Amino acid sequence: MDSAQEINVKKKGVFHQLKQPTSFIFISIFSAIIVIPITVSIYQMIPAWRIDFLGGLRVDLYAVLLLLFLLFFILIKKFSKFFLVSLLIGFTGLTVSSFIGKYSFRDLYHDYSTIYFSFTNDFSTLKFQEETAEFKYKQRILNHIDYRNEIVKNKANAWAIANFSEYKSTFPSLKVLHCLSIFKEVKSRWNYVYDPKGDEYYSRTSVSLNQLDDDNKLKGDCDDYSILLAGLFTAVGGEVQLVRTEVHTPERIIGHIYPELKIGDIKDLEKIAYFIKNELFVLESMDKPIFYYVDLKGNVWLNMDYNDDYPGGKYQSKIRKSVLKIE
Repeated sequence: MDSAQEINVKKKGVFHQLKQPTSFIFISIFSAIIVIPITVSIYQMIPAWRIDFLGGLRVDLYAVLLLLFLLFFILIKKFSKFFLVSLLIGFTGLTVSSFIGKYSFRDLYHDYSTIYFSFTNDFSTLKFQEETAEFKYKQRILNHIDYRNEIVKNKANAWAIANFSEYKSTFPSLKVLHCLSIFKEVKSRWNYVYDPKGDEYYSRTSVSLNQLDDDNKLKGDCDDYSILLAGLFTAVGGEVQLVRTEVHTPERIIGHIYPELKIGDIKDLEKIAYFIKNELFVLESMDKPIFYYVDLKGNVWLNMDYNDDYPGGKYQSKIRKSVLKIE
């Protein structure tokens, strides 16, 4: 008789143990197994949420993890077989999604890596000194950004796919990925050359590209560089703005202009920053932070200046005298 009862208990196995008062650890482990991939897959759809105290702590991830954990803990405790059913449905759904080219196991891995990267790195925006001055030579600069020119469009298309093609299925924005590839091509060829003395010279995007015929190098000063990138980025659908600033040195104040690329919101920044630091510009960005600007609408603009070899390099100044959006 005792043997029969023992066999019966063994048949109940794990599901029987989940009903016991001592099953807290088992249920917690099973809940975590289910909750972590679900949280990772839906995290990008949850608005960023910071609290003012504790240094502006981001709590959106922790809130979702806690709520889902409590939900699945209760469900598994009450309906023990819910654990197996949930795992089966989740795995099947992800397999089907991968097969039809939607959300895949690779996407899940990248999303998990993004979340880990985001919550182990400091993403605090700089405190800029913003002014509302009229953008100097606005129309002249706009006229020189000739992104509809065939030379500009063709070169932008070629450089957009020159790098990072293996990431187009996992990167959050194909347009931004193309712009990062263009940045890499321009930066590898860029050489600073001063304007003629006493003259503010602006080179059209197409004219700057014509220099490639001489020695496969690009030359000019900061406004030529900004006009060049603005034209190339806009030619492939990128959204760009140019910023006028002042760089203060011990000897003098230097006027400067640089481009910024719109990459989305703070969640897009987290994912794109992960790719820049860990996949696309690993050596160039090693031990360096990502610099960006957030406008009043919550749009994130990535610094694309030439003083660093990776997108999101250090700003030369925190002064923003005026901004020109390229439309």
